[in-house]
Amino acid sequence: DLKDIYNFLKENQKISKNEAKEVVESILLKINNQKIKLTSKELDFFSKSIKLLELNSRPINVLTTLLLSMANQKNKH
Repeated sequence: DLKDIYNFLKENQKISKNEAKEVVESILLKINNQKIKLTSKELDFFSKSIKLLELNSRPINVLTTLLLSMANQKNKH
């Protein structure tokens, strides 16, 4: 839900690159553990998020984009 996403992002504004990568990985693991099927486009989004973090994109921007896109996909299903 958007309120939870907003609160998470607000609490993690100063998150480091490595911490952000761990968040992306843990989201993907939770999705996998819950046996939620992702489209190739959604999987690609996770991959691009990790690549952007490795290229020193601002972690908060990457997480915001990822979380909002996942929320959007969830609302479509």
